[in-house]
Amino acid sequence: MESIEEQRRLITYCGGFCGSCGGYKGRITAMVAKDLREIVASYAEWVPQYEKIDFNFDDFLRGLEYFADEKSGAYCKVPCKDGAGAPCKVRPCAQEHGFEICYECKEFPCEHFSWLLERYPEKLEDCKRYRKLGLKAWLQFHIERASKGYASFTKKYYSKAHK
Repeated sequence: MESIEEQRRLITYCGGFCGSCGGYKGRITAMVAKDLREIVASYAEWVPQYEKIDFNFDDFLRGLEYFADEKSGAYCKVPCKDGAGAPCKVRPCAQEHGFEICYECKEFPCEHFSWLLERYPEKLEDCKRYRKLGLKAWLQFHIERASKGYASFTKKYYSKAHK
């Protein structure tokens, strides 16, 4: 397992942790897609033939294969701070102000962050946690949660997650 200092590079400017993202290097999503593809493929002989489905069964399997491949374009290969993830207004703002994470900013939350709060209102509580615990203890909290299979996008734990 990487040290806390090594895992520090997985902190995103917006207060996320790549290590708990289901899509970072296919950590969780690829495993779930592999299992689902295996299960669904076992129906390939009879479902398309005997059931009226309104989609192409083979295309569905190909889609699952795509998501099951950790090397596919569906997943970030590097952390946010190394350029991964969707373009956003948070990254350049934090870089311009010299912040490792937006939670350090006295203006948090600002207009750059409003779209994130709409989707992830728990970021406000996480900011309080960061300010109370400090960087290392906050990061340790997220590392431990990720090691138990937590996926931040779904806010669920997955038992087969990469450690």
